[in-house]
Amino acid sequence: MAKPSLLLAKSAGLLGFSELVKELHGNPKQLIEQSGLTPELLASPDNFLPAERIAELLERAAQVLDRETFGIELGVKQNPSTLGLVGLTLQQCNTIGEAMYELQNVLHIQSQAGKVVIETSQDYVYANFQALVSYANSERQITDLALSVGYQILKSVSQGKVQLRAAHFKHAAPKSMSLHQQIFQCPLVFNSEVSGVVIDKSVMDQPLTLERNFFKDVINGYVSDINKGMGITVDEQIRILIRQLLPTGRCNLKTVSLTLGIDERTLQRRLKDQDRSFQDILNQERLSLALSYLAGTNMSLTQISSMLGYAELAVFSRNFKKWRGQSPTEYLKEKGVRWKYR
Repeated sequence: MAKPSLLLAKSAGLLGFSELVKELHGNPKQLIEQSGLTPELLASPDNFLPAERIAELLERAAQVLDRETFGIELGVKQNPSTLGLVGLTLQQCNTIGEAMYELQNVLHIQSQAGKVVIETSQDYVYANFQALVSYANSERQITDLALSVGYQILKSVSQGKVQLRAAHFKHAAPKSMSLHQQIFQCPLVFNSEVSGVVIDKSVMDQPLTLERNFFKDVINGYVSDINKGMGITVDEQIRILIRQLLPTGRCNLKTVSLTLGIDERTLQRRLKDQDRSFQDILNQERLSLALSYLAGTNMSLTQISSMLGYAELAVFSRNFKKWRGQSPTEYLKEKGVRWKYR
């Protein structure tokens, strides 16, 4: 499968960022804006962000705060809810092994900042994290965050049953390893060839003992709410889904109708009754997001184009000019925005 032109991750992975920075006497708003993002983009856990910007934000925070363990500390604040429906899916698994393989298979739905690769030997299982983004040639913080989050989630879905045999890190050891030891509670290996954790293979068959019926009800309720519309109009439901689907490149009438559980023709008819069309709503949302990204981030035009679901920058520029009567570059010039990246 071809590598996406722009890797994305939901802002849920930054849960607790501002609070942690404040605890360390830093300025979260300044760090966020210096990394080409806005506090508003981080406000909703379901916003898709460029994964490279997240990596930049984490590295900047670590440098400015002189906190090389920043990623680890942020990961401690996470739980399965950080992964949204992916986390709930893990909690539906019957065994620890099933949950680990499920995470390997579905993580990309939540984050494309890296991937989980599970390997086994006769006695051990190696759950490795491969970062796909970095900043200033460093993937330390994004890796530490991923391993910390991953282990917190593993402990949560197993009710603390999993004990690590070892934790490996590709980067050098921090000045103090006390936090790593406190979190992982196992032998630590730095300057390793891989980043990941090692567990006994026998653990994989252990059943999960969570109240899975509860989480099943949560999932069913979530799906039911979408299908029923949560008391909002079809138009509003479509707008919500469009914003979620645009960065995936799969935002079309067919996907939206399938998600809503409504036949395409029925959906089109409902919109027509409101003097609307799917294309009208799609164009409105694209324009709204484009204006937000242009004025509020340092993303390049190519990145914005990809975030809006366009395969080519030229198509985005042409449509923007049709909507606004000026090109994206002309719009920025008019607003007095200094463009940093082409």
